[in-house]
Amino acid sequence: MIKSATSLKRLILMVVIVLLSAFTVNAQYFGQNRVRYKNEKFKVLQTPHFELYYYLKNEKMVKKFAEDAETWYKMHQEVFRDTFFKKNPIILYNNHPDFQQTTALQGEVGVGTGGVTEAFKNRVIMPVMELNNQTRHVLGHELVHAFQYHILLEKDSMGLENISQIPLWMIEGMAEYLSVGKVDAFTSMWMRDALLNRDIPSLKDLTNSNKYFPYRYGQAFWTFIGSRYGDTTIVPPV
Repeated sequence: MIKSATSLKRLILMVVIVLLSAFTVNAQYFGQNRVRYKNEKFKVLQTPHFELYYYLKNEKMVKKFAEDAETWYKMHQEVFRDTFFKKNPIILYNNHPDFQQTTALQGEVGVGTGGVTEAFKNRVIMPVMELNNQTRHVLGHELVHAFQYHILLEKDSMGLENISQIPLWMIEGMAEYLSVGKVDAFTSMWMRDALLNRDIPSLKDLTNSNKYFPYRYGQAFWTFIGSRYGDTTIVPPV
């Protein structure tokens, strides 16, 4: 009787180990493919410079978004002196949870990610934000990246590996500056705090340290350049 009980305990232990091993394997596998809770049927809206992919039912909102995209295009074109001869794709999601399920991007999309511009295909992927001005800002920010990638990859023949070496304060700061403008209370608050704490970084500090948030300090840098020398300094005439 004792021998049978011991054998039974060993059998149960082996089964538990096998089940735990299987669970570990499944746990490691889970998350490699992004979960999609629903499949939406996307429509395509053609504008002079963009292909807008959307599934929103609010056609008025989609039309306004498309108009904003063309407005941003004209504004950024004046600064970058560049033209899209091929329509740039924009994938628009109805909300942030839907955006996080996108299969157009590799890796996880964080809760704090407002939008992404994919360098390889130069397509903007973003959701409709809670407020209209937030949506317009994110769109303007991401379209700056679209112009940056277009110039660097197609005109400057720079590889993606080299683009990744460009400091974030330069890339993201420029996108913030050209989508927010010279006057921004949020960035001004950061700069006043840095001044009061005597912690204003140099460009070397911004490039070599993760201590300083590249969006705010980069925007402050480009605001100084644009205010003092004009926005044509960003992309000097050839």
